[in-house]
Amino acid sequence: MFVQTLRVTLDILLLRRGPQDLPADWNLLSLVAGAYLTLTFAQVSVAASVGPALAQALLATGLLALYVHGVLKFRDLSPRFLQTLIALFATGSALTILMLGPTSALAPMLTALAEGASPDDIPQPSTLVLLVYMIVGIWGLIAFGHIYRHALDLSLGLGVLVALGYEMLLFMAFALIGPALR
Repeated sequence: MFVQTLRVTLDILLLRRGPQDLPADWNLLSLVAGAYLTLTFAQVSVAASVGPALAQALLATGLLALYVHGVLKFRDLSPRFLQTLIALFATGSALTILMLGPTSALAPMLTALAEGASPDDIPQPSTLVLLVYMIVGIWGLIAFGHIYRHALDLSLGLGVLVALGYEMLLFMAFALIGPALR
């Protein structure tokens, strides 16, 4: 089942298949949620200490599950929850692996920004790093939009808007609790 899940995840990332092609399995959900949590922690811990990184990873994981539940319930499509969340956690994990390198390269800049350094003292990452970060980020929005498209019976454009809705919710949550984590 693991190899099949990897194949379907790759196909989802390439917009060839949808969440309905994954098994609705609670054990698989636990596995991919654990991977997503661990990889999100690894990515955030590049520029944050352990406590805040763990809190942000837990928040991102839990908030994604709540968001998916909410949007599916809103459309009266709750039976699609398990496969949709598995797809989002699996593709999110794969994309996070791709983001670890660029995030590490951006860490000095992120740390300087967090510490309130003056603009002249903020280290500038290479153009290639920024480009890779942006490409993977946009690819992630499109892949998540593709998943929401299938799960919610929407167009790809509306699916991307639903994906952006989660990103905005996450950004607001981090902005609200971020100061408490420092």
